[in-house]
Amino acid sequence: MVEFIWAGYIKRQIPFVASDNKLRTAVINEIKKNYPEYKTMCEIGSGYGGMARAVARGCGMRVTALENMPFTYFVARVLDFVSGARGVKTLRVDAFKWLGEYDGVFDIGLAYLGAGINDRLIDYMHRFRVLFVLDVPMSNMVPVRVVDIGGGFTRYGDKKYPHKLFIYTK
Repeated sequence: MVEFIWAGYIKRQIPFVASDNKLRTAVINEIKKNYPEYKTMCEIGSGYGGMARAVARGCGMRVTALENMPFTYFVARVLDFVSGARGVKTLRVDAFKWLGEYDGVFDIGLAYLGAGINDRLIDYMHRFRVLFVLDVPMSNMVPVRVVDIGGGFTRYGDKKYPHKLFIYTK
């Protein structure tokens, strides 16, 4: 509840929405099937870090997880430690500011953000070889592929977005 108030009312951000096993499995399967040679991923808005840990474990990738919310970041770090997460580096940063200052390129970027926020990612496409966006497509780019994950949805405000994986390249 604290994070919801902090995000929605104080910071004017979309509140944290956890990824479920279905979403994590879809991302891992997509990586294994179409990007098996990729070794690095940046998760933008990583929440409690479940996706980051699952991808690091399931694909053997090095994952940089970016989270701005203080409590959510703290929980992610505790879960990283308790689970013995290897290959995950969780940072408490404003993802867009950090990506603007970062000088490298990740193999995969992954965002599970929301309407409007996802559109900001276009300015950072040069930081990723490929970008995965969950559920809410970017309105300013056309995906190269859409994977229907099937069943379930994410709700932002009063709108439902069915579980899909939108894949973008530069």
